[in-house]
Formats: sequence, structure tokens, C-alpha cells
Amino acid sequence: MQRDHVRLAVVVLLLVVALFSIAWNLFGPRKIDPTLLSGPYQVRIDLNGDIFTIKAIPSESAEGQTITAWLTANCNGWRRSFTTYIPHHTIETNDFDLNIHPNGLCILNIKRKGQQKQLTREFIPEELQELLEAIRAK
Repeated sequence: MQRDHVRLAVVVLLLVVALFSIAWNLFGPRKIDPTLLSGPYQVRIDLNGDIFTIKAIPSESAEGQTITAWLTANCNGWRRSFTTYIPHHTIETNDFDLNIHPNGLCILNIKRKGQQKQLTREFIPEELQELLEAIRAK
């Protein structure tokens, strides 16, 4: 009788550990590899569903270097997301899209084969100022 309780406790513990591990892999914090997210970049600004601006930003330009530096400095703390978001300020490459919302939410869609996923991270709007100035520069 006592052995049955011990076995049941072990099985329940193993299930809890397995479920926690699955949840952590799905929703736990992620680190992105910024070396995989290089330019050249294309910027698209959408306002109310209308494309307002589209422009190319070479990787070696000051704006391109600002984008690369921002991705490198902010490679930690991203979380997996299964929500669909409306585009706002979008930086695009062949490998990823970074959608920046005015409230500070950033949505990173990685498009590399075998790595397709959507990650999000919240920033205070001031933390995005330099990045937004780079993509709005003329």
C-alpha cells in the first residue's frame, strides 16, 4: 500500500517536471543571435493599414549600423508569442521582420528555414528612440 503511494508520487512529480519543461521551452525567455539578423534592411511604416514609407537601409550606413547595434544590445529577454500583430514600423530582411509599436512592444519574426518563430519583448518607448530615429532618417 505504501509503495503504491510512493510510485504515484514519483509519477506525479515526473509529470509536473515534464509540463514545466514544455511550458518553459514554449514561453520562457529567449536570446536571439544578432549575427543571424543582419542587413541590408528595408523599412516599412504602416499607419492605419496604409503603407506610409518604404526605404532601403544598407548595412554599412549609419542607420544600418544603429539597427545592428540595437539588435546586438537587445538580444536577451525575448518571449515566444502566438498572437498576430498589426504592422507599424517594420524593419525587414530576408531573415527577419522587426515590428515596432509605439507603446514599446517589439515583435520579431524570424524567417530562417527551420527557425520560423515569433518573439516579443516590451520596452519603454524611450528605449526605442534611437532605433526609431535611425529608421525615420532621410
